[in-house]
Amino acid sequence: MDAVRSGKRRVRIAISVAGVFLIAVVAWLSSAGPGGGDSEEPVSEAEARAFFDRIVAAAQARDWDALCGLSGARPNCEYDLNQIGRDRLPPERPSIVETRFHEKQTEDGSTGRVLVVAGTDGRGRQYRTEVMVQRYEGHLEGVNVVYWSNSEVFERDRNERRLRESKP
Repeated sequence: MDAVRSGKRRVRIAISVAGVFLIAVVAWLSSAGPGGGDSEEPVSEAEARAFFDRIVAAAQARDWDALCGLSGARPNCEYDLNQIGRDRLPPERPSIVETRFHEKQTEDGSTGRVLVVAGTDGRGRQYRTEVMVQRYEGHLEGVNVVYWSNSEVFERDRNERRLRESKP
């Protein structure tokens, strides 16, 4: 009789543990939202400008680790710093000359807010860069955080138009 009660007790414990596990899995999956990480909530202009302030502050402090930590792709940031040059860091804050919403360019791409920034770099050369701020897994991250790089954000329509215009 004790063996039967002990067996039933083990079954109840196993069912309870499985139930708690199932609830935890369902809660985790529902918190991930659609797309498993990419948020569809658009980045507002105010959010993008505030995030760009953080980018500029990190660069002006020459805190390259913090600057690249704001990038959605740290290796790209480090590559840009090495290729473009830390010595080209602009002595003054850039001007934001345009902002626009950025549509997804591919199925797994991201939306974002593009800030077109312009200024003079540390070698006296003019630059104009498209810095994009996007939301990923609930936090903001940047594209082209080395804002004196003269880089653009990929936009399919613009690239296709340039290709058509370049054909003889």
